[in-house]
Amino acid sequence: MDKKTAQAVDEIRGDVTHLYEEVAGLRETIRQDIRDENSKLRQEFRDENSRLRQEFRGENEKLRQEFRGENEKLRQEFRDENDKLRQEVRGEIDNLRQEVRDNYATKAELYAVRDELKHHTDTRIEDLRDELKRHTDIRFESLRDDIRIVAEGVAVISAKLSAR
Repeated sequence: MDKKTAQAVDEIRGDVTHLYEEVAGLRETIRQDIRDENSKLRQEFRDENSRLRQEFRGENEKLRQEFRGENEKLRQEFRDENDKLRQEVRGEIDNLRQEVRDNYATKAELYAVRDELKHHTDTRIEDLRDELKRHTDIRFESLRDDIRIVAEGVAVISAKLSAR
């Protein structure tokens, strides 16, 4: 091999060595970029996960408050209806007592009126209780539906987060 050829080979070797070093440097730069991007994505995921957890906690608390409010409303409605029923029954009893005093003289007649009044009162109380129970069942069914809808929404969002 002559001198020029040897120099050309040395230059090419130097260029190849330089290219190997450059490729190795680029590889390391790309690896570092991938690590950095991966780290950023992990942090974004953690931040989004944290934000969603906080949002779910807020929604959950709102639902609890709504449920407590609805529950308290129902209790108050029951109390009011019960008080109203008591007043009605007391008024009817007072009216019947007066009517009995005015119209019935014998003990047997008084017992018959008492039994009729007791039956009438018991029937009225049962009817009102059944009506209140139906009303309560409807309200709780509606509340269950609302909770189910929110749970389905949470499941969809969890699935989307899991897919990321």
